[in-house]
Amino acid sequence: LVIVVCVCGTARVANNAAWASEESIMHASQRTCPMSAKLLFAEAMSLYRDAQWTLALQVLGQALTVLPDYDNVHLFAAKIRLSPCTLDAQEHAMHIPPDVRK
Repeated sequence: LVIVVCVCGTARVANNAAWASEESIMHASQRTCPMSAKLLFAEAMSLYRDAQWTLALQVLGQALTVLPDYDNVHLFAAKIRLSPCTLDAQEHAMHIPPDVRK
């Protein structure tokens, strides 16, 4: 009984480290199931919140490779592409004045 408690306790401590932050949960989940469309979608949402729009679109592309009919991925990709923040970043990257878009 003591051995079982020690083994389970050690595993529990290791699992608790994975729950330390949202980022550590994401990394642990990706190690478990690296080609999960839902995890890729969650990663893209996190990247979007960090204003990494290009990388978010790349991750959404990976999610669509895994599950092409995932509607939320299509909708979120459209949101990123049509977002004023994204459009402003694209204009800045291409050196196009904002009034040209009108």
